[in-house]
Amino acid sequence: MQDFIPYKPPDLTSVNIRVSFGEYVDGGILLVGLAGDLPDGSLGSPDCRYIRQELGRAILAFEPGAVLVDFRQLEYRYGNALVDALQPLDGLPTAYIHSGNKDIVSLLGGGRNFFSADQEAAALNFIVREYEQL
Repeated sequence: MQDFIPYKPPDLTSVNIRVSFGEYVDGGILLVGLAGDLPDGSLGSPDCRYIRQELGRAILAFEPGAVLVDFRQLEYRYGNALVDALQPLDGLPTAYIHSGNKDIVSLLGGGRNFFSADQEAAALNFIVREYEQL
């Protein structure tokens, strides 16, 4: 394969967004915390690629059966790149906690797996039930 040179994908970083992870005490459920100010529209695309990279790594490392995503510390106004950023969660039971930001709920489709900030216990109960049904 002399026509190829070594390639290492870059490690993406973000100055705007922080991604944190936690594992449920009984195991099997991954908590994803997103915090910071996501730039509007296409300006947020680099940050969303970073989110996707970090989610992908966490999914590979933790191998969770379900995921709880906490958006309460994320400032989001508009832009579709956030949908692509969450693609590593496809196929996993997922619940979302938001701070009342209807833009996030609308972008991601809403539904019974969306909980407002004051419904943290309900979100956890929901995702635990989803996990237990696997």
